[in-house]
Amino acid sequence: MEVRRRTKVDRSVLLTLLALLLLLPPLDLVSAAPRTRLSVAAGPEGAELLPLGEGLARLIARSLPDVEATAETTPSFVDAALRIGEKRADLAFLGSTIAYQAARGEGAFQGRRVPLRTLAPLFYPYRREYVEWITEARRPETRTRRIAQAVARISAGRSEPT
Repeated sequence: MEVRRRTKVDRSVLLTLLALLLLLPPLDLVSAAPRTRLSVAAGPEGAELLPLGEGLARLIARSLPDVEATAETTPSFVDAALRIGEKRADLAFLGSTIAYQAARGEGAFQGRRVPLRTLAPLFYPYRREYVEWITEARRPETRTRRIAQAVARISAGRSEPT
């Protein structure tokens, strides 16, 4: 049985192969499928709906392993709606007035309709604002006047009290 010794040529071939392997980009064999990115526009920093957006993003990311979901703050809810129209966000939390105006191209969206789909209405923040606005009045006649104004504004489709 003949034992062959390594030669200098063998070492140079091995070193060349090793150098080539080091130059190759790293292979990610574990997750070959691309992950889907999903953006939730959750409104401005400190807004009531921001925790809902963050919670939804966490729930989606935990429930769908191939989806990377993130909640993003936006300068305003108007900007959140515009991000949907520009396809820079996939989901957005919007007040009903903003969503209505965006879909119709009115108000801050004058001439720019945003194609929206509603998942669920979120009425609570505006109801609370109306209650606070009415109860802040010191005199009973002011409260009565504000109740009448609230009914008129809600009937006209306005969500916010002032």
